[in-house]
Amino acid sequence: MKSKNKSIEELSTAALEQELERRKKVVAPKPLKNPDYSPIYDLAVEYITNLSTAKFDDGFEHWCYEIVMQTVYGPDIWKYINSVKR
Repeated sequence: MKSKNKSIEELSTAALEQELERRKKVVAPKPLKNPDYSPIYDLAVEYITNLSTAKFDDGFEHWCYEIVMQTVYGPDIWKYINSVKR
């Protein structure tokens, strides 16, 4: 299956400038004023509690990243991240 993304060498200067302008218009979200850090706390406790008995796979670090981002910025953070990374 071929990727739909072109390499940067294949893009015209106009296309690159258009993408830069689009990204400039995207407003970065602000952290929540009073985030509930209990999901991060619970994750840390679960990890330490189960470290000797459970097997955490490679996805655990990514899961931690997701929990932290959602805790600090809220669940809509992925809309912003995906719009910038597209």
